[in-house]
Amino acid sequence: MIDLALGDLSAADQQRLVDGVVWAEAAARNGAEWSGRFIAELRRRHVSWSQLVKLTGVPQTTLFRHAQPYLSCAPSEADSA
Repeated sequence: MIDLALGDLSAADQQRLVDGVVWAEAAARNGAEWSGRFIAELRRRHVSWSQLVKLTGVPQTTLFRHAQPYLSCAPSEADSA
């Protein structure tokens, strides 16, 4: 869907546009959850918070807030690295 959202919409048929709306609304509703799951997995792979900030451009507080429900370690461990 990203290709559709970033491309020329005039060539898309009606169903593709409807699918795009559904996808965009789901992304808006679930973005923090989906992001949090990706971030938590990167942390499990030992990517540090400072590395995540550099790689994503997202503030560390936002990264942690989104990932917190999906982190399996204790809060003191989550704050390190």
